[in-house]
Amino acid sequence: MLRLSVFLSMLYLVQCIQYKNNVCLSLNDYKTIYRNKNCSYNPDVLSSPKLIARRYGYPLETITVTTKDRYILTLHRIPKSANSKSDENVRRPPILMFHGVGGSSAFYMLQGKRSLGFYLSDHGYDVWLGNWRGNLYSNKHVNYSTSSLKYWNFGFHEMAIYDLPACIDLIANRTGEKGNLIYVGHSMGTTVSYIYSSLMRKHAEENLKSIISLAPVAFMGNIKGSFKLLAPFVPLFRTILNLKGFYAIGHVIGFQRALLPLVCGSYPFINICNILLLSSVGLSEKEYQPELLPIFFSYFPSGISVKTLEHYSQIISSNGRFQMYDFGPAGNLQKYNQSTPPEYDLSEISVPVHLFVGSEDLIGDSKDADILQEKLCLGKSHLSAVKHTFPYAHNDFFLGKDLKPFQDVFLRVVLS
Repeated sequence: MLRLSVFLSMLYLVQCIQYKNNVCLSLNDYKTIYRNKNCSYNPDVLSSPKLIARRYGYPLETITVTTKDRYILTLHRIPKSANSKSDENVRRPPILMFHGVGGSSAFYMLQGKRSLGFYLSDHGYDVWLGNWRGNLYSNKHVNYSTSSLKYWNFGFHEMAIYDLPACIDLIANRTGEKGNLIYVGHSMGTTVSYIYSSLMRKHAEENLKSIISLAPVAFMGNIKGSFKLLAPFVPLFRTILNLKGFYAIGHVIGFQRALLPLVCGSYPFINICNILLLSSVGLSEKEYQPELLPIFFSYFPSGISVKTLEHYSQIISSNGRFQMYDFGPAGNLQKYNQSTPPEYDLSEISVPVHLFVGSEDLIGDSKDADILQEKLCLGKSHLSAVKHTFPYAHNDFFLGKDLKPFQDVFLRVVLS
């Protein structure tokens, strides 16, 4: 497999060097990618956060932190830009940003200077981009290797009680800004933040100024698309994979990173990749950019534990109830002292929450966001549980064509 991945990587690089083109403005243009004037070469395909940042003139620091359960995580820090548009005398708080399922810190850098990570740096913020355990940049453990079942025995619950507190404590110690940190999460990054701030309320109160949720996912009773159709089969899927010695998706990094951009950047396969993606996340035609597909698939999927997917499938199958992991009646009695998993109590959240919702989102449906907002308003964050809606699909908060309306509102929120 290693030899194959090396061969595919070299094949892809040879094609890029020979033809100079790897992205196109429309799906149809990919038919004639090597001689089409609507196609070009984008060096960010198969690149890295460090190289992307350098290419656009930003410094980037790589910092690691070890969680209490001994996972080693990587954060990418973009300090305040030298080209900052903010007043030098105005002190901006640090911002911690986390990705969704199968993503990485690179998601906030995929559109060059238009990306949210660089945008915030330009406005004077100290930007920290996190990577959840298991992904491309956080795939180490003090004791376990990624070939071990013990390594992959985690879901987003463990990210909430181990990963997020570790990253928050690190930033507080490095910046001296305890209590002033703004947390930004996309998709699963929002799920993690609700679990963390409800179960670890005191820690959240002491460290966070606010939570900003992009494409929020908690209650999932109104989810549409392929995720809903596949949810009942995830437990069977996990059993089959485990029997074959596989405990995650997207963790064979060398092979996958070589194969996916080659396949998903070539006609006619790009159409298949596109259908699979849009059937899951939704489509906003005005925001859709086919030229970003090869870049996106350079980084996705990245290290998704099957347990994470199973937990989401359980929430979907329970009519969207935002509940803890279901170990079965006997396991639940042992773990929770009751036969069914308890629901996460969002009334415990006392940090202000802002929900940025896409009207075309198949995963984070607007109706489910209304339920989430209602739950938050019953609790301690009721004064600031605010919902903002945009004509976006699930991933358009970082892949959309017209980011300005969203970014303008986002900036007003972080300044408030």
